[in-house]
Amino acid sequence: MFEIKMVDGQEIRETKGDTFSLNPNTGVLTISRANGFEETSMHYSPAAWSSVKHTIQRSLVPASG
Repeated sequence: MFEIKMVDGQEIRETKGDTFSLNPNTGVLTISRANGFEETSMHYSPAAWSSVKHTIQRSLVPASG
């Protein structure tokens, strides 16, 4: 899950089906969002970010044995 806070106060949060990628050369963050048969890609410059939070949820299932 990701959450981006922009310098202008806008917040962008992941919705189901979003893909998140970061260009290592430019630092531009791209979020692609599918809506039916359309896909929209939004590009965010590092200069526009206030913060970016990326959370990975893991299952904590104890090993049996």
